[in-house]
Amino acid sequence: MEKYNKTVGNFGEEMATKYIEKQHYKILDRNFNTRLGELDIVALNKDCLCFIEVKTRTTDKYGKPMDAVNYVKRNHLINAAKIYITKNKLINYKARFDIVEVFVKKDDNNFEVEKINLIKNAFMC
Repeated sequence: MEKYNKTVGNFGEEMATKYIEKQHYKILDRNFNTRLGELDIVALNKDCLCFIEVKTRTTDKYGKPMDAVNYVKRNHLINAAKIYITKNKLINYKARFDIVEVFVKKDDNNFEVEKINLIKNAFMC
C-alpha cells in the first residue's frame, strides 16, 4: 500500500507542478527536505514566495485532500519554510502557503487527473 500511495503522490506532484506553471508560478524548488519536514513545491507567484503542499487522492472517502493539512502538518510546513527562507536569503519576500488538491482516477495501469484545485493562502503562519 505504501508503494501505491507514493506512486499516486509522485504523480500528483508532477501534475500539480505542471498546473501551477500554467498559472504563472515560477518553480524554485521541489521536495526540499529539512529535519522538520518536506516542502513539496517552492515557487514565486508575482512577488510572493509560495510554499505549496500537494495532496493527491483517488477518493474523497476520508475527506477532502486539504483536510489532511492539519495543525501538526501546518506547523511542520511553517518551520520548514523558515529554514528555506533563511538558507536561501529570501527574507525580503512576502510568503504564503498554498495547497494543491489533485483528484485522480486509475485507468488500467495509468493515472488520469480528474480535477486540480489550487487553494491560495490556505492557512496563515
